[in-house]
Formats: sequence, structure tokens, C-alpha cells
Amino acid sequence: MKSISAVVVACLLPLGAGCGGGATASSLTCSVDVSDPSVPGAHIHIEGPDCRVQSAQHHLFSYRIDLDADVPYLSQASIGCGRCRGFTENPMSLVKATVGATTATGAISYCPDCLEGCCPATVSMPVVLRAGSYVGEIDWPGYQWLGPSDTSEPPGPKFPPGKYAVNVLLDVPSVGAIDAKLPIVVFDPSATNQATCRTRGYVYPSGSSLGLTYPAECQSCRCTNGTVTGCPAATCAPSP
Repeated sequence: MKSISAVVVACLLPLGAGCGGGATASSLTCSVDVSDPSVPGAHIHIEGPDCRVQSAQHHLFSYRIDLDADVPYLSQASIGCGRCRGFTENPMSLVKATVGATTATGAISYCPDCLEGCCPATVSMPVVLRAGSYVGEIDWPGYQWLGPSDTSEPPGPKFPPGKYAVNVLLDVPSVGAIDAKLPIVVFDPSATNQATCRTRGYVYPSGSSLGLTYPAECQSCRCTNGTVTGCPAATCAPSP
């Protein structure tokens, strides 16, 4: 049976303000504290200066992992490429930190560790996470990104307006996982009501360039009210 996480979300506001959508971009501070019985004695805290943030702007979120006691686990053997951070005594090597959400048309995400390229294979062996407090940051530029891969991929388009989460996942092989999510709202003063375009793993706002550099015939691709225009879409912007 799936375990039930303990989640506490704090929304700290000036006196008389509310936690609803009417809050201004700088009026509130949010945090979340999460634990899960599948990883006994482990806790995740996430916080940021604002719950409501602007697209295409830098926002810094911090998180902390507390381990009350050592956590023994068994690392996973890879077939071919292994995890680039491997499996170590530091729980940060087992963390996946992202910003995003899954929508009706697919995922919208900032995930710098999703595509890292091919790293040395890993083997199955006993490892122990050491008790203590560990801190990290998510320096999110307000854009979508699936990571650099091994081809130095640049960030994608800006985040569309909507409800998302800052997500810190601690996945301990052979033990369990804690999935902490801090809800945020992304706004964009320049957003229109025109339809977006989804291709190549990203969502592009109407009126924006797809930013493709190769082949040459794709450099003029744009999103126009839900349709890729200015280039041979079937070649340059295949359906997701």
C-alpha cells in the first residue's frame, strides 16, 4: 500500500492578507515541510521568498534535507550509462530538484538533471546515508529546460502562466522516497490568450521563435496561435 506523506505548507502574509490568487508578487513567503514513513527519520524543507513569481525572471528557492539517523540502502546497477552523480553517502546525490507541473498536454518543466548525458556505469552495492542536515538551492531562471545532455543544450522558452510546484524528490533505492512539493503560481504580464505550441519537449507562447539553429530551414520557425509557422513544421517541429 502506498505510504502517506506528512505535509505542512506555510503561507506567511501581512496582516489582513489572504493566501488566494489576489496576492501580489511580493506579498507572501511560502514553505513546505514533508516527511514520509518509507524513509524513517528523513525530512525535507523547501522555501522561497514568493509564492507568486514572474516568468522569465530568476527566482531562488532553497531546500534542506534532515536525516535523524543513518539510512542504509543498496545502490542500483545500471545497464549502459549510469547516474552522473552516482550513489554516495550524501543524500544530495539522490535528490532530483525541479520546477514544473504535468498539464493536459504534457509536462512543463525546469529539470537541470533530467538530461545529463552518458556517465560511467554504476554497480549494486551497500551504501549508508549519513545523518545530518544538507542544504541545496534551485536557481530557476523562469525558463523551461530539460538539462544540458552531452550536447550543451541551452534553456528552452519561458514558463507559461499557471500553477506549478517546486519539487524536491529524495529517492533512496531499496528504501523509499520523499516527494516534497512547494506550490507556486507563475504569472506573465506579456501573456496573451492565444494558443501555445508544444514541440521538442517544450511549450512555446504564441508569437515566439522556437530558437532552432539547425538545420538552416528551421531557424525561422515561430509559434503562431497554436501553429508552428515560417518553416516546414513536420521536419522542424514534430508533434510531441
